[in-house]
Amino acid sequence: MKKISGSTKKDVFGNAAFDIEHALGMYALSFCTIPAEGIYDKDALASLGSVLEKCHIYLIGYTPKIDFVGAEQKCQHLLLSFEILSKKHVLDYELPKGLSLKADGDLWYVGEASGGRFWPNEIEIQTRLAASTNAIKF
Repeated sequence: MKKISGSTKKDVFGNAAFDIEHALGMYALSFCTIPAEGIYDKDALASLGSVLEKCHIYLIGYTPKIDFVGAEQKCQHLLLSFEILSKKHVLDYELPKGLSLKADGDLWYVGEASGGRFWPNEIEIQTRLAASTNAIKF
């Protein structure tokens, strides 16, 4: 290998032969978040087609497991309990008038008198947990 200013590769890089660090500064117009096994699930990827057609950067990282523990209603508040790294965390949602927490077996949902069923969005739940717990780090 050719020396650079009298230095060898070992002098310049030391033991960091396989260390890589990158930083990107950009604005994303769209994104999708999928679990690692979802990369190989053609049916799941098909529903993300329009976003994936424009994707050219992806990241694979680790976050701790988030376990849904349960739900309860106190007055007009929906309380969702989660366990992250052996600690319990609770999200509080104010329920609009006419909605209440219901269960169908193991399935929790927020229902209305006309039969409609609702539940908070999973990405919004994860975003709120990340902001309020400091336990979810990518």
